[in-house]
Amino acid sequence: MERAHATNGERTTALVRLPSFDTIDGHGETVARGVPVRRLAATWYARCST
Repeated sequence: MERAHATNGERTTALVRLPSFDTIDGHGETVARGVPVRRLAATWYARCST
């Protein structure tokens, strides 16, 4: 049972870290809430193009 709990903890940590790692403009919170990375990438691209 400890093994399953540890895996769950690692998975949670990964979810928290991924948005911050993939996001350059600092909107990692948006990704963490479930917004697709595609939408975030489109927003980031629009900002860079402006």
